[in-house]
Amino acid sequence: MKKETVERLLLVLSLISIGVALRWMLSSYPNVAPTAALAMFAGYKLSSVRWALMVPIWITTLSDVLIGGYAWPVMMTVYVALALPVFLGVAIRRFQPKTDTWLGKLTSGLLLGGASVCGSVLFFMISNFAVWASTAAGFGLPMYAASWSGLVECYAAALPFFRYTLTGDACFNVAIFGTYALGCLLVASPQKENAAVISAD
Repeated sequence: MKKETVERLLLVLSLISIGVALRWMLSSYPNVAPTAALAMFAGYKLSSVRWALMVPIWITTLSDVLIGGYAWPVMMTVYVALALPVFLGVAIRRFQPKTDTWLGKLTSGLLLGGASVCGSVLFFMISNFAVWASTAAGFGLPMYAASWSGLVECYAAALPFFRYTLTGDACFNVAIFGTYALGCLLVASPQKENAAVISAD
């Protein structure tokens, strides 16, 4: 097995393990989970989308086994919604500035913030549409009518939980990408010092 493949596999397994552990520990907090942030980081860090998609899919699958499932149409839709941040991570990698100036760092931060909010909004829209559609179709409790008013009622009822999604995604994205940036900085600093010593000699 190639070294690159081993490193990629180790990263994927690490992200899945962290995601399952955190999702299980935070299961009592509504809509606060690391899955979307880890999916975004996987899309950012891994060159292969296929490998990156394994992160949210396996986090959700394994943690659902531990926590428990719900109506299968909603579950499948949630899996799709949590996989979409992978593509947001790919977009961040492609469009982030290559310069290490303050403007480049600001732009990167704005890209990350915008992607985080976009992922939260997508999850809110897709998952709650699935809740409405599944209940209207008879999969689960008949909470909402199969009409536009029922759909609006579903979204209105979910609004209090949306703030938890926004906050959770933002905090996890800052923690994950911030830790990665700090690690890169700590690794790069000794290399710059060594290069300066060599050039001075």
